[in-house]
Amino acid sequence: MRTFVTAVLLIAVCAFATIAQTTAPSTQPASTQPAATQPAATKENWQSLKKGMSLDEVKAVMGEPTQVDDLQQGFAGLSPTEDGFLVRNRSKLSKRAVWYLKKNGQSPNLNDVWFSVYFGRADDKLVAKLSNPPEKR
Repeated sequence: MRTFVTAVLLIAVCAFATIAQTTAPSTQPASTQPAATQPAATKENWQSLKKGMSLDEVKAVMGEPTQVDDLQQGFAGLSPTEDGFLVRNRSKLSKRAVWYLKKNGQSPNLNDVWFSVYFGRADDKLVAKLSNPPEKR
């Protein structure tokens, strides 16, 4: 019985300590806290991207991508639609930037939700964009 009471008290103390840590006010100065005006990877922002934009211009609209892939090196396709697009156009493309909104596991998955943009090899400007699920026209 004594062991049981000791264990219950220990659990209670740990729980109160955790609550105290998570509800403590921030000690960071306001200038070092993240800005609330970061660009977001939203459908509206993705749809506003235009051909001919640079990666920096795209980042200004969408925020930092989850990944940027060199399409002249090895990479994994993200969906059957993208695989077909890359088979047809890989020789013309330099890189792909991807923003995951929902990612299931480490490898590509048909249930992942993402936006991607593709940059041309000649001028490194935006030439195409795809999403999963595919955009309805």
